[in-house]
Amino acid sequence: MLADLAKPSAEGRWVLSHLEAIMLDSVRKKPTLSTLIEVIVKRLAASRQGEAACIRSVTLPGFISCYENTLEEAHLSTLNLLVQEVKLTQAR
Repeated sequence: MLADLAKPSAEGRWVLSHLEAIMLDSVRKKPTLSTLIEVIVKRLAASRQGEAACIRSVTLPGFISCYENTLEEAHLSTLNLLVQEVKLTQAR
């Protein structure tokens, strides 16, 4: 589902085109972060053309405990550059 948000459908329409916030409970799956960044970057580009809203808020429960001191921790810096509000919360 997350990857479907990164591109328009076959009809040329963006899925959830007004989506501005994402909360992921499954950040423990490592490919999820790179997919999330792809969604954010592509929607940011699409927002400049008025095709989709850019993502303004991302909430990642359990991110710190899963990625701390790993190479994937660098994705956080990327998110902070692309999204106005990044929330790291404890896992539920």
